This record gives sequence, structure tokens and C-alpha cells, in this order.
Amino acid sequence: MDAVHLVPGDLFMLLAVLLWAGYSWMLARPPAHLRDAARPAWNWAEFLLVQMLFGTAWATLAAAAEAPLASVSIHWTPAVAAALLYVAIGPSLIAYRAWGLGVATVGPTVATFFANLTPVFAGLLSAALLGEAPRWYHAAAFALIAAGIVVSALGARRR
Repeated sequence: MDAVHLVPGDLFMLLAVLLWAGYSWMLARPPAHLRDAARPAWNWAEFLLVQMLFGTAWATLAAAAEAPLASVSIHWTPAVAAALLYVAIGPSLIAYRAWGLGVATVGPTVATFFANLTPVFAGLLSAALLGEAPRWYHAAAFALIAAGIVVSALGARRR
């Protein structure tokens, strides 16, 4: 029988989900001091650049702190460089732009439905690309996600 084991990284993922929800909400509803004429005249690329600079600074600090503690070093190969380039362009640039456009177009409430489906897409891709057989907890997660979307949609319809 399979067992679910939580690890410290799970807390980081929960924190990331909470922060992503706040980020998405603030895309559509910025604080009062950043609304209308007070909103900076940045275009999406400038705004993303500032976010990436902050993220790079924090990642660099974390890597510098971890380097003396790690016994493993990176073995650079063309495949590693290609994977790094993919992560830099795909999820880090194109996905943020697409998410920002989606939130701006349909609002954070509708966009959140798709964010909630991310684990479903990840499970399907792991089955298709990695040959991982689906487990009971994949079905349970899908049922909980679908139930959450239905409950949310019914609540919105009642209002």
C-alpha cells in the first residue's frame, strides 16, 4: 500500500501557493497607492524584469549559502545548459507573461481555476512522459480539485 509522506519541501510549496495567490490577486487589485494615475508606467516586461532581479538576488544568496554545505557540484553538459535555458525562458518568462495576460483578461477568480488544475496537468504529464502509473492519491487530488471548482462556481452563481 502506498503511503503519503510529507517532507519539509511541502511547507515551501504551501507557502509558494499562498504567495502566488496573493500575487495573482494583486495583479488585478493593486493597493490604493498603486491604482489609476499612481500606478507606475511600467510595461509588462519592465515589471517582470524587476521581479526576476529580486528573484535572482535571493536565489544567488541562497546558492552562496548552500555551496559550502553541499558535497555535490554541478557537472555542466550541453543537456544541463539546455535545461537551464528552457527553465529561464519557458516557465520563467513565457509562463509569467501568459499568466499576467490571463489574469488581466478574465480576472484572478477565473484564472485561479486553471492554477488549481496544475497538479492534474503535472500528474497527466508524468504519466505520459515518464511512464508513472497513476496512484489512488492522484484520483483523490483530482476529485478534491474538481469539487473545489464546482463549489466555487456554485457559490459565484448564487451571488
